[in-house]
Amino acid sequence: MKYKLIIFDWDGTLMDSIPKIVHCLKLSALQVGLPEPTTNEAAAVIGLSLDVAIAALFPEQEDYWTELVTGYQANYKASDSIQPVMFEGTAKLLSYLRDQGMLLAVATGKSRQGLNRVLDESQLCDYFITSRTADEAHSKPAPDMLKQILNEVGIDASSALMVGDSLLDMTMASNANMDAVAMSWGAADKLSLSASKALTICDSYVQLRQVICS
Repeated sequence: MKYKLIIFDWDGTLMDSIPKIVHCLKLSALQVGLPEPTTNEAAAVIGLSLDVAIAALFPEQEDYWTELVTGYQANYKASDSIQPVMFEGTAKLLSYLRDQGMLLAVATGKSRQGLNRVLDESQLCDYFITSRTADEAHSKPAPDMLKQILNEVGIDASSALMVGDSLLDMTMASNANMDAVAMSWGAADKLSLSASKALTICDSYVQLRQVICS
C-alpha cells in the first residue's frame, strides 16, 4: 500500500465535537457583550489553535481576546448539554489500519491537555504512535505539526496521508507536500472541500478505508 503513516485531525474527523465547539464560541461572545458569530463563521476557525481562532473570529475586538479565550475554556469544561462523541466506527477503523501495518498519528488544534483528556476518555490512546497539538507547533494551516510527526517517525511526506474535515487540514497537508483526504461530516461543507486540494471527499469510514487501502 502507498501509505505507511496516516495522520488524523481530531475534532470533526474522529470525534463529533463541532456542535459543542460552535456553541461555546457563540456563548463566549455573548458573555462579553459581542455579537454572536454565525454557525458557519464559528465552524470555519475550528482547527486553529484557540488564541488564533479567537483572533480570526473577532479581528476587531482585540481588547476582548484574552477574556474570550478564558470564557471559551470555562464554557467547554462546564457545558454538559452537548457532549462530543466518537463517530461510529472510529475504533474499528483505527484497529483495521493498525492491523494492516500502518502507523497512526494525530495533528490537532487542541491543546496538549485537551487532547490527552479525550484520548484517555475515548480509550484510543494506544492506537497512535505520536501526536502534535497547538501547544507544540504553529497553528494550522502551517505544516509544522505534520513535519514534526514525519521527522519523529522517519517517514517521507510521500508515504503519509492527512485525514481531516476542514479546509485548514487540507491546506496544512498541501503545505507539507502531503496527500490529504477530507471527511464530509465536519467543519467544512462538501462544496468548499471540493475546491480544496483533497484527493477525495469521504462520507463514511468505509469509503475512507477503501481510499487508504486501494
